[in-house]
Amino acid sequence: MGAFSRRELVRGGLTASAAFALAPALRGAGLLGEVALAAPTQGNGPYGPLQPSDPTMGVQVPKGFTVREIARGGVPVGATGYVWHLFSDGSGTFRQPDGSWILVSNAELPEAGPVKAGGASAIHFNNDGSIRDAYRVLDNTVNNCGGGTTPWGTWLSGEEVADGLVWECDPKGQKPQVARPKLGVNSHEYVVVHSKARRLYLTEDEAGGGFYRFTPAKWGDLSAGLLEIATLRPDGHISWSRVPDPEAKSTPTRDQVPAATPLSRPEGLCIDPLSGIVYFVESSAGRVYAYDPVTHAYDLVYAESDYQQPFLNDPDNAIVCPRSGDLLVCEDTGSLDICLISTEGTVSRFVHLDGTQHGDPDTEASSETTGPCFDPTGTRLYFSSQRAYFTGVIYEVTGPWRKRVAPPEPPPGGPPRPGPLPLQLRVEASRRVSAERLEENGMRVSVIPSKRADVMVVLRAPREGKKGEWVTLGKTSGKDLPARRSKLKLLLSERGERYVEEIDEPVEAQLVATAVARSGRRARVTRGITIT
Repeated sequence: MGAFSRRELVRGGLTASAAFALAPALRGAGLLGEVALAAPTQGNGPYGPLQPSDPTMGVQVPKGFTVREIARGGVPVGATGYVWHLFSDGSGTFRQPDGSWILVSNAELPEAGPVKAGGASAIHFNNDGSIRDAYRVLDNTVNNCGGGTTPWGTWLSGEEVADGLVWECDPKGQKPQVARPKLGVNSHEYVVVHSKARRLYLTEDEAGGGFYRFTPAKWGDLSAGLLEIATLRPDGHISWSRVPDPEAKSTPTRDQVPAATPLSRPEGLCIDPLSGIVYFVESSAGRVYAYDPVTHAYDLVYAESDYQQPFLNDPDNAIVCPRSGDLLVCEDTGSLDICLISTEGTVSRFVHLDGTQHGDPDTEASSETTGPCFDPTGTRLYFSSQRAYFTGVIYEVTGPWRKRVAPPEPPPGGPPRPGPLPLQLRVEASRRVSAERLEENGMRVSVIPSKRADVMVVLRAPREGKKGEWVTLGKTSGKDLPARRSKLKLLLSERGERYVEEIDEPVEAQLVATAVARSGRRARVTRGITIT
């Protein structure tokens, strides 16, 4: 199987349209397969445009939503007397037997001399949302960034430093904190527990960082187990390899498996509790991926490079809306937004910080959106403006959250009603071509769109000495092609001929095909081509 589609994300007898309603729109991620779905369309999302903000908070949200300040760094929380920590980051909530809940939040504070000033604090809410108590749950740690809740009722907090640990602590603050070195010693971002897969997934915020999974030797006990690192294969699947020394006594965990895929600062990480899909973010590359632990297929949900003026820049922390299945993604630097990638395949701004209290997004003094999570009922979104007022603020957003849309029931005894199919595109071409043949005869390419569309095919090769930059060698196109195989011939441009003439060893090039249907829907496929 190649790259998976939304139709394959949710199992258990759901129809195609049900799967579409339950997971954000996916598409081919370049080398991930021959069938690709279109990139999300930018515009107003399911909640409409943002409304003017209350100047006292400087937080814009769509119509019908309200914002409340919960805690501010350096200031007592409500009437509790507990002074909230600085620079709030990753957070999570815990349901309590009496209907109340606890919010735990990390403090991304660096080490200051002999003092380790990170850790985590908690706020206990009554079932009406009022604040009951606030207190410390984790001490003597540093730069606590992302984290995650466990089904056995503990909070996992990751230290974002080279020798960082994951710490397990009690959200009630009653039991001692415990280091979990078997989860890896590295620059931790998020760590999330996948109950269905009975594993944990982790990201490493580092240039060349890894995407990891941990399988406990005993479920519910993180003192022992198997740590593995991911290889994102060109066939659209992830394979996993054991990390020989999780505690990195001599070699960083990301360097212990030569075949592991180095990612550009993997940060945000979350799980859709209904479908089981894992979403992980490659921040510096501007990409959001989806991974299916059942089939091990992965694909792109979002790529910043697909847009001339992207709404979502430098994606970071992420969370799935429990009611709608939409994906909320915070920005690291960017424009001080939280963007929403909807199940229908749109990207929109859901939160924008526009007040001077959040700093200037064009300077290093600006804030960033961090730590999104929902309360146990799925009706309250918590997030932080990490450096608002120079100390950080946690906000709560409430409003008319939509629900996942179920597909219509088929008529009794009749065939299932098909869901609305997006544009799809299949490309057929040689995987290997000689420079001489390419120069003399060009390349024959077959394209098969799923519906009538305009198709353009581009052959590009890496620019020498410029990582991530490409040289266009040639292109071809077809107008209003039917939903069947059409043959195109790609010829080199003068620039392409000069490039090919200088090839003295194999070059890994790419064939990029883009289709645009009459409806405006798009699909793109990228295939690897070796020029010898």
